[in-house]
Amino acid sequence: MKLGMTVLLLATGGINPIDKGDGPLGRMVGLELPLAAGIFVAAGFLTSLPPAN
Repeated sequence: MKLGMTVLLLATGGINPIDKGDGPLGRMVGLELPLAAGIFVAAGFLTSLPPAN
């Protein structure tokens, strides 16, 4: 789950310089920020689970 979200985050980060969105940060930042927050939430959730046998 974290790996898939990280791949999406890197893909949107790679598109950002090509996109040339409006403003200094571009349009893709609106997608990158929730993905990065989702990675942190997923990591926090996974640390609360017991280890596998």
